[in-house]
Amino acid sequence: GTAKEEADGFAVLDARNRIQIYDIDGNPKIGWTVGIDHEMDPKVGGDGYLAWVAKKQILVAIVGNQAKVYTLDSEEVGSFKIEDGHPNAVEAGPDGKLYMVFGNKIVTYNIKDGFRYGTVIDSTILGEGFEDLDICFDEEGKLWVLTDRGWVFKFKKPGKLEWKIRVLSDFDLVRPRFAVHQGYVFITHEDHIWLYDALQMHLDELDAAAAAAGEGK
Repeated sequence: GTAKEEADGFAVLDARNRIQIYDIDGNPKIGWTVGIDHEMDPKVGGDGYLAWVAKKQILVAIVGNQAKVYTLDSEEVGSFKIEDGHPNAVEAGPDGKLYMVFGNKIVTYNIKDGFRYGTVIDSTILGEGFEDLDICFDEEGKLWVLTDRGWVFKFKKPGKLEWKIRVLSDFDLVRPRFAVHQGYVFITHEDHIWLYDALQMHLDELDAAAAAAGEGK
């Protein structure tokens, strides 16, 4: 897993449970081993995560169902087990909470002590018919969701859907992973990165609906 440190560099968690922090030019700054007894399966994905919590200036390492919280100088300031088990995806929200995916639901946890706040999004909003999903926050701190069926959901705030659009329909994603910037969706699939202007696709859909409504009058 990787996590950004804003513009100062980035951090990497490898299959040996080791965190390495690099500067913006890729030079190593500090590294340490995460004190978790679970061993990750390399090259599989979905077993280890890093989350950078800019609001609190801390780094959360998750391996299996265990979490360790560190400062950037490797000091451990928190540790907990994840009540729901092994997450499918992890992100740190602008509100300072951890957002984790378990099956078809997104659950929030306290960063330092692992208190489970509860489910914020599930199939009542995302619908049925999918098996996996990923989450991310855009540059404005808005939550986005991508399902393995190619549906993209943008939320005004967690739990309050703003709009949705299907960007992929000809195949399903295996272990969906994506990022969002200015309405553009970057989806990784096998050895490809797929780029979609999800916002423009949504606006085009609104225009088509308006035109159809006008013709129906």
